[in-house]
Amino acid sequence: MTTVLLVTVVVLALAFSFCVGVQDVPNAIATAVATHSLEVRSASYVAAGLAFVGTVSAWALDLTVPDAAGLQVAPPPPGDGGLVVLGAVLVCVCGWLLVAARSGLPVSSTHTLVAAMAGGTWATGQVVDWAGLVARLLVPMALCAAAAFVIGWACTAVGRRLAMSVDSTGVEPVAQVILAAASATTAMMVGLLGSAKTVLVLSLALTLAGHDLRTVPAWVVISAGAMCALGMVFGGRRIIATLGELMVGRSMVRGASIQGATIVTTGVLSLGLGVPVSTTHTIGTAMIGSSLVTWGRIRWLAVRRVVVGWLATLPLAAVTAALLASVLHLAILGSPTAS
Repeated sequence: MTTVLLVTVVVLALAFSFCVGVQDVPNAIATAVATHSLEVRSASYVAAGLAFVGTVSAWALDLTVPDAAGLQVAPPPPGDGGLVVLGAVLVCVCGWLLVAARSGLPVSSTHTLVAAMAGGTWATGQVVDWAGLVARLLVPMALCAAAAFVIGWACTAVGRRLAMSVDSTGVEPVAQVILAAASATTAMMVGLLGSAKTVLVLSLALTLAGHDLRTVPAWVVISAGAMCALGMVFGGRRIIATLGELMVGRSMVRGASIQGATIVTTGVLSLGLGVPVSTTHTIGTAMIGSSLVTWGRIRWLAVRRVVVGWLATLPLAAVTAALLASVLHLAILGSPTAS
């Protein structure tokens, strides 16, 4: 039974990594595509390659990444019960990420996973640190959005004034270089932070199955990175279109400002302060902040649609994971809870 459950969870975890790539590739290339710096297909291939490099580099350099899977605040039950919970959580997370991608909604894989872990763990009778969940999920979520909003607005305002005061033909090439560098860095961070969630889940699954892990196996990192890169190649087109609607104006200055705000916010909060943040929320709010520089042109319908998707993610993931975890726990192990 344990072997079957472990294999199932490994397959679902790799599917989750693919879904992360589908959702996160727009965060790296949407501004470059919107400004016509790159074509979607070629940009996706480049971003996928850089994301894989980011995944492997983080493992090789032994970088510490945030607990983006919520394992500290919502640890699953031990043994087979934990594998059942992980399986239920991954099914719900993958389902929502794919539905959102199909609908063109940019949602956070980090917050979807953490909320689902909390719901699935709670439903099977385990203790969830709700205060820790607020501190490690909701507070960073709000802080990240506010910081990206302000930085996106400020960078765009300064860049726009600079472009108006000097010859724009000299500003645009510089902004294009900044945009390319920031997009490449974002792609590497998608691999570093996005694939880290899959690595954490796979490592937990192996531990629950009785494997003594002193280090993360190479196959875990490589497979997680490869599936994330594959998702980046094949997915994200409709989300890119949605982010394009949020981005008012297609100048290089605006694109560089938005992408730069994404890098600064994500880097400081995630790698600097060690809290799990969402590149999806970061670039989305940076685009909204950038749009305020030209207030009358904000596309409020697009903003409302994206924000509703963000707000719906947490309760939807938690409730569906709780229900599925209870049903599977009862069907497979004969009890709806682990206690």
